[in-house]
Amino acid sequence: MSDDPVCTYVLTDDGEVSFQEYFTTLACEPVVRGFNYAGADAAMLTPEVSDALDSADLEAVIICPANPYHSIRPILEVPGMKELMRKRRAPVIAVTPLIGGKALKGSTGKMMRELRHEVSARRVALEYLRLIDGFVIDAADAASAEDLRASGIEVLVTNTVMRTAEDQVALAQAVLAFAQTIREQRLQENNLSMNGAG
Repeated sequence: MSDDPVCTYVLTDDGEVSFQEYFTTLACEPVVRGFNYAGADAAMLTPEVSDALDSADLEAVIICPANPYHSIRPILEVPGMKELMRKRRAPVIAVTPLIGGKALKGSTGKMMRELRHEVSARRVALEYLRLIDGFVIDAADAASAEDLRASGIEVLVTNTVMRTAEDQVALAQAVLAFAQTIREQRLQENNLSMNGAG
């Protein structure tokens, strides 16, 4: 997202440590109290990122299944990123990193518990509220779909577990088709509003 350094630090009861130290040396053991994205406020988006998000040819922005705190948030903290994503023409789709309240790998669930958040796909979606148009959840979490839709987020329920290359392709195709559906809905809504205004 930037050519400038942005370093994630984990706030713990024993002080602030780099994410690398937290993850490797400390094996994710300290209790997480928060995060500091050092350098993010002074970083600049690359022209390539700005141009891509502003492009009329952009079909979708996909936030892949990842920890929202140390994988996605540092990107969003760079000045201008959230604003560009909000004004872009293409839909923004996020894919849950949690299935049935658990992460298949990584420390997402642990971090959410320690931050006193509900450990659920729903909570991950709320981390991206007012930024995403659609959220992809696993069939195991289908019961939370209506609750998410009530928050104004379109929801796709599908298999999100990727054990094989075929699983990866199937999920990618489902996400892109979901994005296309949202684009078409928007186009219809815009046409209706324009016709109504006429």
